[in-house]
Amino acid sequence: MPEELDGGVLEESGDETAYLLRSEEMRRRLLAAMERQDGMGIEEVVERLGLEEG
Repeated sequence: MPEELDGGVLEESGDETAYLLRSEEMRRRLLAAMERQDGMGIEEVVERLGLEEG
């Protein structure tokens, strides 16, 4: 889990990634997600959800 650093700032992303990679199943799922080439781009998702500022 994230550790508190001097000044009360949390170093989250690196600690969270390390935590997730300790699980062999999660490591496999993360690697598979990184290799995935199909799916929608963020622009298409924003448009379909109607989140565009107009």
